[in-house]
Amino acid sequence: MASTMAFSTLTLARLFHGFNCRGKQFIFKMGFTTNPYSIYAFAAGAAFLGLVIFIPGLHGLFQIQTMPVTAMIQVAALAFIPTAIIQLRRKITKCVKQWSNPMSMVSNKEKCKKCKNVKNYLKPT
Repeated sequence: MASTMAFSTLTLARLFHGFNCRGKQFIFKMGFTTNPYSIYAFAAGAAFLGLVIFIPGLHGLFQIQTMPVTAMIQVAALAFIPTAIIQLRRKITKCVKQWSNPMSMVSNKEKCKKCKNVKNYLKPT
């Protein structure tokens, strides 16, 4: 059972990681519909994994066993953790950069209007 769960977790984690590779932005800011082929690739990979897991004739070929539903839930959760960590890191990094650079918190319109006086505008009074 352990090798079956490891195989499934690693395969599914790699499919989830494909969403991280789409760009350097936070995944929800980028949107899921900007690249429908990544959705298709994820769906196809998940479908192939499902075929291997659910079709008993393929169990011998891949040397896996039947998994209970609770194990499948654990596999999905464990496979998603690396993607969640990477996305959280991106969000935190962006926030830290914004707070460390006060100029980034001023809108582009204000930057243009106050070109030389933006630093004075941001100084605490």
